[in-house]
Amino acid sequence: MQFSANLPAYAVRNGDHLYFNLPGGLDDLLNLQASKRENPFYIEKPIRQIFLYEIALPAGWEPVLLPASSRTELPAGAGWVEISVSVKDGHIRILQQAQLNSSIIPSNEYDKLLDLNDLLTAPAAQAILLRKL
Repeated sequence: MQFSANLPAYAVRNGDHLYFNLPGGLDDLLNLQASKRENPFYIEKPIRQIFLYEIALPAGWEPVLLPASSRTELPAGAGWVEISVSVKDGHIRILQQAQLNSSIIPSNEYDKLLDLNDLLTAPAAQAILLRKL
């Protein structure tokens, strides 16, 4: 499935800065309910998600804050999550990809899922700040 949107008035301007948050994304990928786990974490079926954001920079503006690029391998062969961010030719391109495999993650590896969840749900994972040149 592919979805495209053109949101011309999506950002908030404050003086020489313009900021907005990415809509949607991988923030609900793991849907973790607890900060501790005594039993293994079960991923029932494979999940493949891809979000591509292409943002045209307004003339005379530059990015100051963007989500960080990262790649995380999940324990127990449960898959991976990758975020790549680039700025080129007046566009910001952010690609978020996740491949989760059916798996059972031991409870002693649950902290790795928490770290990934924290990364995906943090405000910095979705915030973009631009500055007027």
